[in-house]
Amino acid sequence: MPFPDAASLQAKLSAGFLRHQQGDLDGALACYSEILAVAPKNVDALHLSGLVAQARGDHETALARIAAAIALLPNNPEMIANLSAVRLAAGDAAGALAAADQAIGINARSAMAHAARAAALSALGRTDEAAAAYRTASDLNPANPDPLNNLGNLEQRRGNLDAALGHYERALALAPASIQVHSNYGTALYALSRRDAAGARDAEARVRAWRRAHPDNAMARHWFAALTQTDAPSRAGDEYLRNAFDMFAPAFEETLADLGYRAPQAIGAYLAAVYGPPAAQLSVLDVGCGTGLAAPHLRPYARRLDGVDLSPAMLVRAQARGLYEELRVGEAMADMHAHPDQYDLAVAADVFVYFGDLAPLCAAAAACLRPHGRLIFTLEAMDPGDARAAQGWGVGPSGRYLHMRDHAEQALASAGFMLETFAEEVFRREGGYDQPGYLVAAKLK
Repeated sequence: MPFPDAASLQAKLSAGFLRHQQGDLDGALACYSEILAVAPKNVDALHLSGLVAQARGDHETALARIAAAIALLPNNPEMIANLSAVRLAAGDAAGALAAADQAIGINARSAMAHAARAAALSALGRTDEAAAAYRTASDLNPANPDPLNNLGNLEQRRGNLDAALGHYERALALAPASIQVHSNYGTALYALSRRDAAGARDAEARVRAWRRAHPDNAMARHWFAALTQTDAPSRAGDEYLRNAFDMFAPAFEETLADLGYRAPQAIGAYLAAVYGPPAAQLSVLDVGCGTGLAAPHLRPYARRLDGVDLSPAMLVRAQARGLYEELRVGEAMADMHAHPDQYDLAVAADVFVYFGDLAPLCAAAAACLRPHGRLIFTLEAMDPGDARAAQGWGVGPSGRYLHMRDHAEQALASAGFMLETFAEEVFRREGGYDQPGYLVAAKLK
């Protein structure tokens, strides 16, 4: 049904834009689609629905919608800059640069166009030009923290940590609530702490100042505990994990491949040893499933395979694998308690490293398992000479928790498990060195 007047159409567009800003992509798209059903050449609805498609990773639809909007309004530099961003996300860096240059040709003072040009240049490996373009974007819109954050990312990739930290600190001053900047700042401080003794002292001083300035920020709290080795909570906070992995999702698998990550393969080998040829008979829960890297190793044994993760962005990628019956957004312990006696096998690859005290986690796993159900997980090993060895766990400089074997064994026993294996393994590199770890399996008595 046509909108009765232009005011009603504009109200619908505004409603969609508000939902879009709030992260309600389904609601936003519903509004934009309603407009396009009666006004298929509405430029704003075409453009904004293209941005929704881009946020969902549907580059083909995003390119088509934004291109259609530009065809109707060809001299809009912001829309062309968005086209550049979509082309870049689709892997066409040269096309992205061409679109950004076109936008700059229309308006040389468009900060958005210069930022798009910088991103394309960075993807093409032209980092000096990219840095200059980010500086231009920041100069043109000094209130926008994004060019500074991106410039910090670029400098961090180039190994210029001092420059990167300066850019992040300027960005935080502009946007003290920015999750992305806080996350990047913490990562840079960790890299600084590993550079040398002077870097470690500088990183500690900066993280203390960060914590004082942002006492309620989850990332500041987490990295303070990691880099000062004090005030560590018994587990990483949900807010920290959700935000960190939502942002990490696009580069997650590539990054882990670079680190030599092999926890899913090690778990798959253990499953073959204890179950023999896959028979697709088990009800399996993939705890903290992330993008579903373990799923190909679990699916052959599963009659039903479910996954749970805190990060919606990670689950979007897990869903694309088509290997799970159900994927749930949720905290691991709460989810396991909410599904009592439902699974024959619970697997947690690289998940227990975000918990210190393992007793509550093992108890939750016992709750979700049927009698004689099996739990398999990985840990990172704590040095017996660590001052926190008597406690049995502590957060490491990487922000991941380290564990003593005794603590894990006690947590399993108290939850009613019988230990099957506690094998020394290396699942990843950290700072260029192998990170000692354990593959742990236990069965309910």
